[in-house]
Amino acid sequence: MLLALLLACPTQVIGGDDDTDKGIDDADADTDTDSDSDSDADSDTDSDADADGDADADADADADADADGDPVVDSTLIGRVYQISLANATIEEPAGVGSLLGGYIEQDLLVEVTAADATTISFLGALSDADARTLAQDTCVPTVDISGGDFTNNPEFDVGPTDLAFPVSDASVTIEGAVITGTFVDGGDTISDGVMEGLVDVRDLEGAVGMGADQICSLVGSFGASCEPCPDGEEYCLGFRAVDIEAPWIDDLDLVEIIEVSESCP
Repeated sequence: MLLALLLACPTQVIGGDDDTDKGIDDADADTDTDSDSDSDADSDTDSDADADGDADADADADADADADGDPVVDSTLIGRVYQISLANATIEEPAGVGSLLGGYIEQDLLVEVTAADATTISFLGALSDADARTLAQDTCVPTVDISGGDFTNNPEFDVGPTDLAFPVSDASVTIEGAVITGTFVDGGDTISDGVMEGLVDVRDLEGAVGMGADQICSLVGSFGASCEPCPDGEEYCLGFRAVDIEAPWIDDLDLVEIIEVSESCP
């Protein structure tokens, strides 16, 4: 188009005065018409494109909101049991020996939502039965009340501190002052991004690993961890931190509160 206009202009100028004026007027008229037409067309096209772009942006925003997890209806959570497997989590602390410690824990923590409202949430904690063929509660281990949790950031929660005891070989290891955080996703079907933190008293491990507490502290020191004061002031505790906890809802399981263990239990 530009080349055609350049070739047309010299032809119109070489003619007589009347033709020249007429040619210039005609050229101006054509140019103005084409310019206005193109301008309007481009303007309308750009406007439509921007409108589409806004619609796409809104769709992306909705997708992100769903992915992050919407608040759950607290009443629907009550009675649901979730399976927390430390063996499948990433144990970051104690540094260097976390995975070794996780390998000793053979039973999962089962938590049932016992209460939930706009600000608080509580659980009943129990251990799974290591000898059962299907997932079941170990009724020979007392349950623990995990109450007073913060639920103001629904679907995120924060519960604890509480003491959680896990059988390890011939001993029982307690995660003291354990705090559990996580996020309910998929409408409450799963607890995702779970974290459990607390302290582990290495004196509980003496029988399981065949070493004294001082030897255990010395050993973990070679891996970069160090023993720190326990609640009783003795420096025999290790910081414990498990992350990447994914706990599914076990919809066919109900927990039974156990305060005193039956005499029939081993």
